[in-house]
Formats: sequence, structure tokens, C-alpha cells
Amino acid sequence: KVYEVDIEFISTGHTAEIYVVDSAQLDFATAKKFGDTDPAKSSNEVAVTDPVSGRYVLIWLTPDLPGSDSGKYQGGISEVKVRL
Repeated sequence: KVYEVDIEFISTGHTAEIYVVDSAQLDFATAKKFGDTDPAKSSNEVAVTDPVSGRYVLIWLTPDLPGSDSGKYQGGISEVKVRL
């Protein structure tokens, strides 16, 4: 049972959706969405009052990624903590 997911991004501007799933093969039809991150923060603590059960925690970076000097978009996560 997952109560909280803490994500440290390499910078602000990242948007991610967090899912708790039972299989490494993601199926959005059965995936349990845990929460979303705030792009204004590089450090996000996403918590729920009712824990979500599953074997895997998936962090899905959404298309709104920060731009790089090369003109391309890129994202990065430096640390993830899952609190059970």
C-alpha cells in the first residue's frame, strides 16, 4: 500500500502523473492514478489519505517538459522515495 511518493526533479517545469500498478506492462484502463506533480516545484510530495495498493509505481512524464539549450525538451528525476 502506497501512501506517499516524493519526487525530486533536476529543475522546475516538470509535469508528471503518478500511477500505482500491478504489472510492468502498463494498461491505463486498469492503472490506479495516484496523483500529479506541480510544475512550479522541483521537489514534489504527492500523498493520499487512502493508500493505493500495487506492485509498481510509475512516474509518467507528460509532454510539458522544460526546454534545453539545444531547443529540445528534456526531463530528469534525481530521486524518488515511495512511502509504504
